Amino acid sequence: MRALYKAMAKKYRTPDFKRRFDPADFEASDPVNQALSAANACLYGLCLAGIASIGALPQLGFVHTGTTASFVHDIADLYKAELTVPNAFLLARTADPGSAARRVMRRTFRETRLVQRVVADVMELLGPGLDEAVQEGSNRLLDENGTVEGGRNWARIVGVDPPQPATTFGDWDPEVWPDEDGPPFALDEDAFEDGKDGMNDPR
Repeated sequence: MRALYKAMAKKYRTPDFKRRFDPADFEASDPVNQALSAANACLYGLCLAGIASIGALPQLGFVHTGTTASFVHDIADLYKAELTVPNAFLLARTADPGSAARRVMRRTFRETRLVQRVVADVMELLGPGLDEAVQEGSNRLLDENGTVEGGRNWARIVGVDPPQPATTFGDWDPEVWPDEDGPPFALDEDAFEDGKDGMNDPR
């Protein structure tokens, strides 16, 4: 990355450039650093979305470690040389480099279909067959005894083993929900008409 910074600094005639960023004072940075920080922040958000979409853990990095977004930083580094670094130097002379970088990155992500690339690259990095595994298990939930069908409420009921799927709110089975008040959270259909969230706690 340092070699890339040096090459870009030479190309855009900013020989004194050094990567500096103070999270507490964005405006204290020079224009290139402002644009680069804003562009990288956008890239990290998109990479996080792609990683989370396939159930991978953003914390478990290979190159970066010790943060809650280590894997995000690993994946983002795959695209910085192509997307964020050149744009940051290019936009440094704009009136508001940070805002300009965010607008350009938003358009770039859409035009390059970057989120799809992130998903494909993460699957390739994590190992062969992951794509098929994700597709085959897309409607399965991990349980302590294996997997269960997705799309159902498998809330564990005390005294019921194995757990049974909760029935539709408002029409519960007393054998599953022995409390006469029903499930711990019931659906208040009238509340929806009033613009509320429709949830209440009868207990």
